[in-house]
Amino acid sequence: MRWPSSSAGWVIALALALNLGALPASPALALSDLASFQPPGRMVLVEGRQVHIDCTGEGEPTVLLEEGRGGASLDWAWVQRDVTKASRVCSYDRPGYGWSEPAEAPMDASNTSQQLHELLQAAHEKGPYLLVGHSLGGAYMRMFAAEHREDVAGLVLVDATNPSHLKTNAEVGLPPIDGPKGTLLADVLTSSEVLWRAASWLGIVKTSFGNQWKELPADVVPEMSTFIAGRQHLRTFLEETSSLSDTLAQIASLGSLGRLPVTVICADKWIDADATIAIKRAEWNKRQQRNWLAISTDSHFLIVPGADHMSLLLVAEHADAVARAIVNMVVAIRGSSVSHPIAQ
Repeated sequence: MRWPSSSAGWVIALALALNLGALPASPALALSDLASFQPPGRMVLVEGRQVHIDCTGEGEPTVLLEEGRGGASLDWAWVQRDVTKASRVCSYDRPGYGWSEPAEAPMDASNTSQQLHELLQAAHEKGPYLLVGHSLGGAYMRMFAAEHREDVAGLVLVDATNPSHLKTNAEVGLPPIDGPKGTLLADVLTSSEVLWRAASWLGIVKTSFGNQWKELPADVVPEMSTFIAGRQHLRTFLEETSSLSDTLAQIASLGSLGRLPVTVICADKWIDADATIAIKRAEWNKRQQRNWLAISTDSHFLIVPGADHMSLLLVAEHADAVARAIVNMVVAIRGSSVSHPIAQ
């Protein structure tokens, strides 16, 4: 996201757009940025909203894939296609992302966990579940594991956002977790459709994503291109960002998962134009990832050589390593299911 250099700048520009009729007369986009594409899987009615879920394959445990902030089920294309050969696997879109309609509830871990549980019930998908979460999605799956422990057989955290970020970001020059500069602006702009349309038209908010998504399977790239450029996607990203500190505070308060099998997958590199900063932040991230090991007495750590935060899903070679780790846990869970249906 890119913000104007001063709050006065956007206030004046927005006022001019609203008062002088500068807004284009075209109607608002459909709720889903991907409305022109047929969704894989199915749409499920949950609490009056249409939610997208895509389940493939057969067998237990059912692998649940949760993408991070700003992401969607499309990000899991490589991983899902590999894991589906070994077990049932489901990816889905949180409210406001992909094909799913927005929701009114704050986008924190507690609400996200509840919404996922409601979706699984409405879709008639049953456990035991192997939870897999990338980036902020790892925090959401950590909450789901705590709240629905009886249905969970294992947890895989893929470069997941740890609560330790709350206190350590400043060590490597990263902004505080209480939101990006301009959070107040984000709250104002996302508070109404009129304000958001004005901000989008004036270019007050712009995408700043890399190009690794172009390495997804060729059939997914057109959908991903549309998703990233979508206005609803940007608005949902800002709304989710406003709940980030609440999410990590909620996760920090959780107790141990006992001996639930946990695999922590860590990126090897950090992308930055400054090589010194990149090395420093990569080592910092590895320390944050190791903090996850304390949540279970049966936890394991894996670094994917050469991978960065997003290439773990978007680049075939690195996504394959993530898929193999997931399948290895599927096999281990099946092997222990005779005497221990769900590890306690």
